[in-house]
This record gives sequence, structure tokens and C-alpha cells, in this order.
Amino acid sequence: MFQSFLTLTKASESFPFCAELVLFTFNADTKFFKGFVKFLPYAFIVLIRIYHYLFVVQFSLVFLLFPAHFNFTSLRFISWDKYRVLLNINVTDDVKMSGKESKRNVKLYRDDVLERLIENPTKSVREIAKEMGSYRQKVWRRKRKLEEENVIWGYTAVVDESKINHVLYIVLLKMKPMSKELAELIMNRITKGEPHKQNVRLINVLYVNGEYDWIIMFSAQNHATARKYYDSLRLAYEDYLLEKPVIVDVNFALVREGKTNPEIGKLYEFVPT
Repeated sequence: MFQSFLTLTKASESFPFCAELVLFTFNADTKFFKGFVKFLPYAFIVLIRIYHYLFVVQFSLVFLLFPAHFNFTSLRFISWDKYRVLLNINVTDDVKMSGKESKRNVKLYRDDVLERLIENPTKSVREIAKEMGSYRQKVWRRKRKLEEENVIWGYTAVVDESKINHVLYIVLLKMKPMSKELAELIMNRITKGEPHKQNVRLINVLYVNGEYDWIIMFSAQNHATARKYYDSLRLAYEDYLLEKPVIVDVNFALVREGKTNPEIGKLYEFVPT
């Protein structure tokens, strides 16, 4: 009959797991069983090699698919329990090992990217990633998501109107309560480019609380052009206005769109002598 025994071996440092290898030795005179026993160690080595290559391929695929999730300074092997992918990955910022992100971390990370885009939207993804100590792929994904979710509407330049011989105007309107017809009228005028047809550059249209309901900011080349646009507003919203709109022109802007006027010192020019 066959005589069997169990041999327990420890894995090498390259394979941090415990493997149980059951070797059967057969006390038989036949050449077949002697050859079979002699072949087992080689078969074991081949299986280990195959397993090693499969692991390398698996790791490579994970890295190629999710390169931004890895921080190689802390890459190490850990337990092989439950046959999971056995990598302890130090995930930077808000990206977790599972790929799911908590609302808190998402908010913090978005603020980091958003803050830099607000500060200077002309910065490249590479520059932002370098400042944050992050990866270009991560910053690019965050930026694209902010744009897709309309957190970022677009990018523009903050212009000093006086430098291009324009004047900045603000119109304050007090209207009847919002209705479907009024909403459609306002949106249609904006989307169809009515201000552009009046040769003005529309800057802001704000629906606000307080004494007035609407604040419209625009720039025009001269007072005559501004007056035409102002009158077009009165005619367009005649049925909804509660009183005559107020229009003012801006003498000097200190801060616009979060940007401080680089010539803020010119405010002294308005001090009476």
C-alpha cells in the first residue's frame, strides 16, 4: 500500500504567504511511482513560477488602469488572506483604496483644485498637480468633473473697461414676483444674445433678495450705447416692472471677480482737494 506524509514548508521572502505542500511518497517497486515522486518538486517550482507571472500581470493591469492611485514610496506587501490583491497603497488626498470617496474628502480636494483655478485659470494641469504634490491624471479628472457638473461655468478674463475705452454700468430693477412667462422672457433675451445686438458686453445678471430683484452689469463704449440698452430693458420688461429701473456708471473698480485691481492706488485720484 501507499505510505503518505505531510510536509509543511515556509515561503520565501518574495512570497509572503504560507503554503501547504502535501507530498506523497509511494513505497512501491514500480518505476512509475518512483518517477512520479521524483517529478513532484519540479512541478511545484513550475506552479510557483506560473503564479508569480500571473501576479505580475495582475499588478501591471491595476497600475495601468489606475496609475494615479499609487504612491510608490509606501508600496509594500501585506497579508494574503482571502485571496485578495495584496497591496497596501498609500492613497494621497481623497482617493481611497476602494476607489470610493467620502463627501468630506471630495469637498476638500475639489476646493484645492478649484482654489487654484480661481486664482489663475490659465495654469496648466501639470502646474496645479506640482503645487498640490499630486498627479496630473487626478487633477485633470477633478477639473473635468467640476466642469461637467457646472461647478465651473467657464473661464474668462477680468478686463479693466477704462483701458479699452469702455464704461461699466449697473442697472437695478424692481419687478413683479417671478412667473413662468417672466423667466422665459429673461432667459430668451440672454440666450439669443440681445445685449450683443445692442453693442454692449453683458457681464453679470443676478437675481437677488432685498429692495431690488435684479442686478445687471454691462459695459458699453459710451453713454449713448448704454442708454439704448437701458431703454431696451424698460421696453422688454414693461409689463413686469414695478418702478423705473435705476442705472449707475462705475467710476472705479477695486475688486472684480475676486481679482484686486493692480492699480488700486488710483483710488487716491478721487480724493477731493
